Amino acid sequence: MSEEYFIPFNFSDGQDIRPETEKPLPIKIGDLLVQSTMIDEETLESCMGLAVKMHVPLGRILSMEGHLAEELLARALEVQDLIVKEVLSVNNGVMVLKLVKQQALTIEEAVARVNALPTAAGVKASRLGDLLRESAAAQQKQIEKAIIDGINASLPLGQVLLNRGIITIDLLNSALLGLRIIRDGVATRSQVLQALRAARLRKLPLLQPLLEMGAVQEDPYPCNDIGYLMYLSGLINERELISAREIEVTEDKTVEQALISCGFCSEKSVTALNELLNMLMEGALQEEQAIQLTKKLEHVDWDISQVLQALEEQEDYFEEELEVAELLKVTGCIHPEDLEVATQKSLKKRQSLAASLLESGFMTQMTLDGANTLKSLVEQKILDLEQARTLLAYIHENDVDIASAIKDFDWLPAAMS
Repeated sequence: MSEEYFIPFNFSDGQDIRPETEKPLPIKIGDLLVQSTMIDEETLESCMGLAVKMHVPLGRILSMEGHLAEELLARALEVQDLIVKEVLSVNNGVMVLKLVKQQALTIEEAVARVNALPTAAGVKASRLGDLLRESAAAQQKQIEKAIIDGINASLPLGQVLLNRGIITIDLLNSALLGLRIIRDGVATRSQVLQALRAARLRKLPLLQPLLEMGAVQEDPYPCNDIGYLMYLSGLINERELISAREIEVTEDKTVEQALISCGFCSEKSVTALNELLNMLMEGALQEEQAIQLTKKLEHVDWDISQVLQALEEQEDYFEEELEVAELLKVTGCIHPEDLEVATQKSLKKRQSLAASLLESGFMTQMTLDGANTLKSLVEQKILDLEQARTLLAYIHENDVDIASAIKDFDWLPAAMS
């Protein structure tokens, strides 16, 4: 490979500064790019040849040929500078660039994460690793290897330990909850460690030992967040939710920032989801409604106004249906418990109450049609409510249509006969 040194240049004006050759660099920019998997060896060799032939910097060739975005090249040069200044070792610089590329982190975020890697002195500030190690859930060597492999595979520590069967998903959830409790000052670190050991040995969620030992009096986080709403709606799976939770508590991010960092949502979707979550917490939506609306949001580019308009129209129709249902209930055409079952089913499946009544076998089409017609006749003051109830009971018991029932009772005015 030809000799190559760090060549800074400015993309805006096309000027480049010729390298100083007095002191060899710890790592050439091309080698740094290859080791961090930003380009492969073949690409490096071909672009190096062009750079020498055309007398232009390697980075410019990589950009011109479409092998590397200018932004990523700038990040690589920045990392190389940190290596030169001995802020980062070569190995850690490579890991930083991998994180920048694979997880779209800033240099600062990637360096902070890499700084949690084990050193000769042992494990440094890996919050999750420390908690698992001190609670005897994982050994130090297992944690050290998992941290390094996680960086290479672009996976958080918890997921690597989970994939290897070192911890269970329930234990990981408990450990992440413990970190959150420590961060928020809900309980002390020693209390969380004691509870985590008990949770692991007794195969319990962390909250139960915390309650038993009096460290907390109630669930400190009774309300769900948009991560849980996305999970219930099928937009992310359980492991993806846990990955976001891990980033949230180990990097001091909000759940929204963690979800965006993982690529699971955008600023626009966060805004829409938080609005739905607020409506759920205020009682304006039931959980099943919020789930169905979340699914719809994904298909309308997270335009909350479209979804809420559709909800409003559906609620107006549903209220009208409930009036018919009340008529059916007071005439004994349907048992109140059956009506409740059908109502919940209609909310869950986002279908009409009538469809749920028919689908569940609680109502015949004849009785349902009669109820709708009688409701209309009462509203037009052609019949009174008592007449409507009597006719509906007659239709239901004798399985006759509305016309036959009215004729048998001769209650319809002559003008409408």
